[in-house]
Amino acid sequence: MTGPRSPIHLPRWDLNPVVVKELRQAVRNWFVIGVLLLLLLILFVAMVMYVITESIGASSNPTLGRSVFQLFFGILSVGSMIFIPGYTGTRFAKEREDANVDLMFITTLTPGQIIRGKILCGVILTGLFFSVFMPFMAFTYLLRGIDLPSIFIVLVMNFITVTAMIHLAVLLASLPVSRNFKIGITAGTFFLGISWIGGLTFGAFEMINRGVGSRLGSWDFWGPALTFLVAAALVMRVLYIASVALITAPSANRALPVRVNTTICFLVAAAIPLLWEYFAGTPGSGVTEKISAIFGLPLLAVCLIVCVSSHDKLSLRIRRTIPTPPFKRAVAFVFYSGAAGGLVWCALLAGCILALGVLSLGRTVRAISPGGNDWLVFASIVAYFFAYALTGLYLHRRFWPTRPPKLAGVAAVIVPLLFGVIPTLVLFFLNRFSSTSLDQFMPGNIFNLFVQNGANAPMHIMVAAAWLIVMIFLNAPWFFRQFAAFKNYLPAGEKAADGSTLPPILD
Repeated sequence: MTGPRSPIHLPRWDLNPVVVKELRQAVRNWFVIGVLLLLLLILFVAMVMYVITESIGASSNPTLGRSVFQLFFGILSVGSMIFIPGYTGTRFAKEREDANVDLMFITTLTPGQIIRGKILCGVILTGLFFSVFMPFMAFTYLLRGIDLPSIFIVLVMNFITVTAMIHLAVLLASLPVSRNFKIGITAGTFFLGISWIGGLTFGAFEMINRGVGSRLGSWDFWGPALTFLVAAALVMRVLYIASVALITAPSANRALPVRVNTTICFLVAAAIPLLWEYFAGTPGSGVTEKISAIFGLPLLAVCLIVCVSSHDKLSLRIRRTIPTPPFKRAVAFVFYSGAAGGLVWCALLAGCILALGVLSLGRTVRAISPGGNDWLVFASIVAYFFAYALTGLYLHRRFWPTRPPKLAGVAAVIVPLLFGVIPTLVLFFLNRFSSTSLDQFMPGNIFNLFVQNGANAPMHIMVAAAWLIVMIFLNAPWFFRQFAAFKNYLPAGEKAADGSTLPPILD
């Protein structure tokens, strides 16, 4: 017998089945339980040793709680930022292998549900790790020398950082590459992440020493705090969309959500410095815009590598959705899948980055003086990025047209490395290599831009511009062919005699 139904329809929330599966396997995994017990043992021993050492001393230490908290926070940072993303990414990478594709292909779950389930499981494990540390963190407050708001702030910052690293681990596990190549990328990311962990830990120590909890009523706290929150949210959004696109069927329009969301997130990130300066009520010095532009350069490099590694031929599934009006077709060409449209999209992104750079440099008269080379260095980097990408694209079409398009992205990465290594090796074997050799002008070497504070920037901008013009000229016929082929697929007899639409094409 069932009771009467409620007259108000309430939305039903169904738990993600991927989360249930992952958590069940995690609680049955002795490795996870062993890591938690080991951390508990380390925390207990460290706490006892600190208390015993303090009791032996002749005088009391008024900052004992701060010292113990810094030790506990270091253990929490290293443990959570290495173990949880590594565990989540490793499990997902095994499921992405050819022998374990049941979750990817034999399921009614959408790619978004799969990615959200993996990320949510990692977030829950992070909460489990933090709950283990919470009693010890609260104990440090009783030892004096630290306040509760400071403890809460640095723990929230650590939790958000771990969540972002879980998104990155899921993205790396979603890459459609071989196991060895994926291990190499993960290893490089791991060593880079070590520096992030160290920077975050020492930054948290500095915040604790300065008493960040006492600044909650000033813009000096809320400005950086809101910037950190918004930046973390934007980064996680882009990583999530990219992960979903990587496990989506190749015939789908995977580039559309990635490019649209990346564009929106970048525009929001570019507007944040201006908004903060407006709310703060102080005139901008250009530093915040310059920081945003500098952080946009790695994003531009990654987008160029991904775009030149895209397929030229679009599936029928994508071509059936291409709009026929000229303006809508041009907009769709930029955001739909394809290498040619991706290059146009990257050019628009580069224009926004250059505009930010010019805005930041134009805030002061000294920065735009003829003697300043900052804007030349900035423009040279962008020009080199496009020259390398177009070179890799041309080499792939010219020498390996039947090979996968991923080789274009690989070539775009190898070209700058060769221009950075070969001149050094030539000078070494000619016995002309010295400590001042790297300061000399090396055409085509982007790394040479940063020596002597950009003294070679005027010559580099000319070389990069000339190289880019040549590559544009060589790739122009291919580009126009791609734009001409970008049209709606309307085969004869697609509609029945009564005007009804036939079922969609599955390819």
